[in-house]
Amino acid sequence: MTTLALHRDPVVVSAAKAALAGLAAACRTVRAASVLTDDGFTIARIPQAGSGERLASMASTLQALTDAVVRELRIGTTDHVQLVASEGAVVVRRVGDRPCAMVAVFDEPPGVEELADLEAASARLAVTWAPAR
Repeated sequence: MTTLALHRDPVVVSAAKAALAGLAAACRTVRAASVLTDDGFTIARIPQAGSGERLASMASTLQALTDAVVRELRIGTTDHVQLVASEGAVVVRRVGDRPCAMVAVFDEPPGVEELADLEAASARLAVTWAPAR
């Protein structure tokens, strides 16, 4: 039996699109967002215009580096990583125990509400498809 890659699985892609649409509706400061595999493939993204492949690749690398630091320091498991710049911010959040993450680009550093919106979208996505892959 052949297993589809996550970024090609229609159930996963549909769930990712729905989670991103929910995030966009709840959080107006999101400029762009993607759901990506641990190896850097885009599962879904908003907006559709432009190249999300570079964002997925960079976010995947950032997530992997964060996971390595957390493991090396033995400080538990990765929740999210936040990169704050002078004109915006990027947050990468794990999608439960799935081999993927959700990345959001914000117009300004996210507050508690925006981080909660991202956490909720990630949690909805994690429970949408089962069993765990």
